[in-house]
Order: sequence, then structure tokens, then C-alpha cells
Amino acid sequence: MLLRAVSMLKKRLGVEAVERKWDWNNKLLLLFKIPSTLVIPESCERIGNCAFYYCQKLRKVIISEGVMWIRSRAFMGCCKLEEVVIPESVEWIGYAAFNRCEKATIILKKPKNDFESIGDHAFNGCRHVKEKVGS
Repeated sequence: MLLRAVSMLKKRLGVEAVERKWDWNNKLLLLFKIPSTLVIPESCERIGNCAFYYCQKLRKVIISEGVMWIRSRAFMGCCKLEEVVIPESVEWIGYAAFNRCEKATIILKKPKNDFESIGDHAFNGCRHVKEKVGS
């Protein structure tokens, strides 16, 4: 799922940041661009485990209707992330999905108790988690 997301990210317009992933021997594993504002398309059903783990340039995430799962640590450590909009279609938010996103305001389009599951520490350290029902 991550490779599919990466190919979509390269097509986005706007300010882009380069993310690099290294292995334990300091060999470059992946090199791709991530825009500062990321729109997850409705064709994506899941955001995988650690998909955007510690992406340092990511500032805003808009998740389209149709996305149902945000897996564990999907956006963990995105320290410059300021805003995330989570639509009503999301049923499951994994363990520590937005952990260590200190600047982030998370906007939920439905009440927390309407989710099938929200994992432990999902919003740990986030500035605000707002329930914005109906808009």
C-alpha cells in the first residue's frame, strides 16, 4: 500500500519535500517527494502501518470519504503536522496513529464513540482533537 501511496504523492501539485528512508547500513532504500499538504484519495481504503511515519515536512492531511482504516503509527512523529481532517467513512484508527504530532489539530467528522475502534495513544500529544459533526 505504501508504494501505491508514493506514486500518487508524486503527482500532487504544490510545495514538496523530499523524504528519504535509510537502512541500518546507511544505504538509501527509498527516495520520494511528499507535498506539505497531502490529500488521501477516496480510492484508497486503508492507510497502512507506519505509512507516513516521521515525515518531517508534512503539514496538512485531508483524508477523503472512502478511507476506512488508519493503521497503527500511520502518521506517528510527523512533528510539523498542523491539521488532519478525518471523514465519517473512517471506522478504525490504530494504535499511536498520530502519536507525537505535537502541533496537530485533528478534526473528526463524527463523534469518537461512533468509531469501531480507536487504538491506545492514537492522538497522544496532539494539540486538539475536535469533533465537527455534520460539516
